Amino acid sequence: MEREIFGQPAEIRRAERQQHTCLNVEAFTICAEAQPPRIPSKDDLAKRHDQATVA
Repeated sequence: MEREIFGQPAEIRRAERQQHTCLNVEAFTICAEAQPPRIPSKDDLAKRHDQATVA
């Protein structure tokens, strides 16, 4: 992605990075919400997962 925005004005680079990050966060959220059945509920990872996926 950085090669695509190289040389562009700062506003365009920032907008492209934010869009790219947003897509990654959305994909992670979908994936993370599908994982709880696979994580033991008393595990520390499960607690952190619950905190991270609360909207």
